[in-house]
Amino acid sequence: KAETIKPGSLFHLSNERIAVTSITPQANGNLLVRLFNPEPAAMQTNFLWQEIKPEKLINTITGATIKPGEVISLSGMAVAEFELIIKNE
Repeated sequence: KAETIKPGSLFHLSNERIAVTSITPQANGNLLVRLFNPEPAAMQTNFLWQEIKPEKLINTITGATIKPGEVISLSGMAVAEFELIIKNE
């Protein structure tokens, strides 16, 4: 049976200058989220969870595991991609 995501915000970012460029559902139920820092200077942000709260995040570029709420650093003009590991209930 296919599940649907409840209407509402999945999350917000603490730094409004960082853009979410895509949120892609994965076959395993996780979400792939791509962030972009359009500024020339490095920036930091973190996810402010709303409708979802993943167990952990995996940076798909570096392979690093990040805890929910941990600060994320993006270099200037950089893209970061995270797989949000969603706990199946």
